[in-house]
Amino acid sequence: MQNCSLIGLAALICTTLSAVNTALAKDIALYFTGRPPFIWQDEQGLMHGISFEIGEKVFRSAKIPYHWEQAPSARVQHYFSTDNHPLCLVNWIYTEERDQLGKISLPTYVERDYLAVFPNANFDRFYHKDIDGILADDTLIVLIKAGYAYSSALEKKFASMAAQKIDMRGDQQRNFQLLAEQRADIGFFEQQELERFVVQFPALADKVTIIRYPSVNLKPTTRHVICSKSVSDADMARINAAISQLHVLKSSQ
Repeated sequence: MQNCSLIGLAALICTTLSAVNTALAKDIALYFTGRPPFIWQDEQGLMHGISFEIGEKVFRSAKIPYHWEQAPSARVQHYFSTDNHPLCLVNWIYTEERDQLGKISLPTYVERDYLAVFPNANFDRFYHKDIDGILADDTLIVLIKAGYAYSSALEKKFASMAAQKIDMRGDQQRNFQLLAEQRADIGFFEQQELERFVVQFPALADKVTIIRYPSVNLKPTTRHVICSKSVSDADMARINAAISQLHVLKSSQ
């Protein structure tokens, strides 16, 4: 009798897992890498941030089944390129590469300015020069987080600069620390992201200079819901309709 019960229980578990997997297969996976203040998951598994809130509002309003899934940026890029299942990246910066790989929604968010951060020791070297002149120096080391997108103007400057770019495989918080430790010459951060680090790590902030170069922020940098090509046009239309409605509600408040 006990064996029969165990067999029945195993069958029930298998059936339940199969149903869960089937349900998830129909959902759109919303991948995120974790980048405060845009999106992050705390120790209790609860999610927070600007991008999380936007994703929740858009996909609930669009009535599209979804689930959040965390993965490193390189893996997200692989999933996006292979497109084996429908996925979206919520509140990600528009780039030409992402436009070619997938489908881009209406803007969900306009970023604040991008600011340059460099060790205080580089003050005389950088403070009175324009950013193009700085990035033309082939002895310079620019700290760039691979897999992240920066402002539209910065992306173009990175593509043509003579300076060397390195990725220490850390997040932006780690990059802020590395710049304070003079492990690189210059790096760039979105304003809200940087303000968070300055408050959290005042001792590190004292070791760096922060400057706004006008040419880095010539035009607004927009974020979007960027989906793989396997996401249907009908779902993209629902996503855009939800974004439009949320903008109307926001502007009327």
